Amino acid sequence: MLTYNVDSEIKLALPRPEIDGPKLFALIQASPNLGDFLPWVRLTKMAADEESFLRQCNEHWAKGRSLNLVIHYRNQVVGTLSLNSIHDCHADIGYWLGQEFEGYGIMSRSVAGLISLVKKDYPHIKRLELLADVANTRSNNVAKRLNFTLEACLKHRLKHYDGTIHSANLYAFYLD
Repeated sequence: MLTYNVDSEIKLALPRPEIDGPKLFALIQASPNLGDFLPWVRLTKMAADEESFLRQCNEHWAKGRSLNLVIHYRNQVVGTLSLNSIHDCHADIGYWLGQEFEGYGIMSRSVAGLISLVKKDYPHIKRLELLADVANTRSNNVAKRLNFTLEACLKHRLKHYDGTIHSANLYAFYLD
């Protein structure tokens, strides 16, 4: 199993669907604001949905298409971080954190760890992209804190669960 120690408190690891799925599902259920920016939250109705998703993530990783990792903070599952799509020279970052773990710098440290992991294990990736709803202050702050470059504000880019269309900030981190 791939694991990457970010620091003394945070570890990133490939998902163990039967173990991590129920824990992540419980976090999703305990984080009512999560669905404000992530439409998939409302489609995750039971732990089995999350387990199935994690199995699919591991299959995609085996084929080199994506890298989905579970964030462990002080040996507790707290969220996920991913390279949603791995392309020839760039990858798209996605993440979420259980609401009770917000405000501790966990995501900023985790993304910094992912950047280090990409530099080491994915040398062909020269650009990381992060797309954040303009209203998602926490996600935008992660990008700013880690010196991602704001390249554009994309109008009418994200569709929310309620059908409304929102603008998104496109950030990039250059690895060369």
